[in-house]
This record gives sequence, C-alpha cells and structure tokens, in this order.
Amino acid sequence: MSCLNRNACRQLLLQLANEKWPGRMKRVSQDVFDFLETSIRSDCVAFVRGHPSIGKTLQFKTHTRKKVE
Repeated sequence: MSCLNRNACRQLLLQLANEKWPGRMKRVSQDVFDFLETSIRSDCVAFVRGHPSIGKTLQFKTHTRKKVE
C-alpha cells in the first residue's frame, strides 16, 4: 500500500523545480517516488514506536491532554 499521492507529489515537485529552474524540469523519476515512500514509511514507524501507550489517539508530544474532572 502506497503512502504517497503520486500525482500531488509530482505536481508539487515540478512546481518547486519550476521556481528554481523555470521551464527546465518536465518529469519525475520513479527513484524519487521510491525515496519519498521509504522516507514516509520510516517516519511513520518511528512516530508510532516513539508514541506513549496511553490514550486512543496518535498525537504529537506537544499536545496536552485535557484533565477529566
């Protein structure tokens, strides 16, 4: 199962490339998608492994839980 929306990634990459090199880049290599997919998967694994085992919601550590009274 892919974590990437390849069409959205392609559009973003080509837009960013066009800002740096106007009119030069037209395609995105499969290697780029493979790299991005691997990066996203490893970031997701690290996030879940580093998450505390309390609660039912995956959230950033900066989030503070509401106190139940």
